[in-house]
Amino acid sequence: MKYKIHPGAALGLRRLRMNEYEVAKAIRDGDLASPQPFENMLLVDMRISGTGVSYRPKLKEWVYRRPENYLSNDFLQRAAGMPIIYEHPDDSVLDSDSFGERVIGTMQLPYIKGDDVWGIARIYDRKAIDDVLEGELSTSPSVVFRDPSVNYEIELQDGKTMLIEGSPSYVDHLAVCSKGVWDKGGEPSGIRVDSAPDPRMVAIADAVEKLDRRLTRHLIARAVGRLERRIEVMEIRHG
Repeated sequence: MKYKIHPGAALGLRRLRMNEYEVAKAIRDGDLASPQPFENMLLVDMRISGTGVSYRPKLKEWVYRRPENYLSNDFLQRAAGMPIIYEHPDDSVLDSDSFGERVIGTMQLPYIKGDDVWGIARIYDRKAIDDVLEGELSTSPSVVFRDPSVNYEIELQDGKTMLIEGSPSYVDHLAVCSKGVWDKGGEPSGIRVDSAPDPRMVAIADAVEKLDRRLTRHLIARAVGRLERRIEVMEIRHG
């Protein structure tokens, strides 16, 4: 008699044998919840940048970020591997000191979601992991325009300005923060937290992974032992 396994259970079993890239893709595709604990890190879905119009309260200006400059394979490749940090440094871009003080992870798998660029990040810092799991943080990207002439301003009727951005010449980092420009005035939405993993389930998953590795090493050792004995027998026969 054949038994059908529930798709969720089947995915859970496959999850135990997935590598970090496979888990990241499953989060991106919505097959796995965000975040996912993996070995010594947390894989979590984060917004890298929005596009369109938003408001920057600190600068008291509106900004228009052109979709064509961000929603492309070229920008995704540029964002891959970018450092994830806590809050922007005072100088806006990282130096050796601010990198060492603020870095909490790296961006692994950028992708396009609607009008935004998102990505699966690898977070290693323990405090950052705890803060992310609380589900009340967002993100903010730092990009550099080496040639300021690619941007231009429009003065609005209320006295504020709108900055029309060109294509950035450099992507420096992604900051985890309490609220980002691309939340567009709403609640923090730059980090996808579907549900916080139950610590007991995380412990069970870790134990299962360790057992799986031990069994794999044991099976490999047995196979190597059998192969070595066969070689010895062949050498005796043909010696």
